[in-house]
Amino acid sequence: MTTEIAQLIKQLYEVGYSHYQIEEIIRETTGTVRIKDLDSQQGIDLIQTLEDYIRFSIKCRQGVK
Repeated sequence: MTTEIAQLIKQLYEVGYSHYQIEEIIRETTGTVRIKDLDSQQGIDLIQTLEDYIRFSIKCRQGVK
């Protein structure tokens, strides 16, 4: 699960999110920024949230073209 989260975080960087923004997304979703301390439900929630942000960013980029 940690590897999947790391890949999603990398994608967020690639679509233009800053380190601070990504930390805030993680903190708002899980209550912490320490990914290795997440329980399985927090991990699932975080994966879903990160995927939502990536989809949103892609939609925004497509609308701007």
